[in-house]
Amino acid sequence: MNIAKEAYNAKHPDVKVNIVEYAQADIIQKMNTGLNSGTTKGLPNIVLIEDYRAQGFLQSYPDSFVDLSGKIKAEDFADYKIGPTSLNGKQYGVPFDSGVARSIYS
Repeated sequence: MNIAKEAYNAKHPDVKVNIVEYAQADIIQKMNTGLNSGTTKGLPNIVLIEDYRAQGFLQSYPDSFVDLSGKIKAEDFADYKIGPTSLNGKQYGVPFDSGVARSIYS
C-alpha cells in the first residue's frame, strides 16, 4: 500500500493519503455500523475486502458506493474477479489479486 501511495503522490503531490490498517473483522463491523446508521463519517474512502463479502455490501447498501465503471475497464480482468465487485451492470471495485490455487492431484 505504501508503494501505491508513493506512486500516486508522485503524480498528485497535493493529495494527502493516510493508510490505516484494521483487522478484517474490525473493518467489517465499522462499515456495517456506519452504513446502517446512514453516515459515512469515519469510514475509509477505499477498503480492501474479500470477494465473497463485496456482494453483501453492494446489495445491502446499494447507494453507498461509487460507480467506477468509467474509471476501469472490466474487460481487463477475469470475469470471476470482476463479478463480485459489480452490481446491476456497474463496477464498484478494482480486483486486487486472483488468489492462490493448488492442485490436490499429483
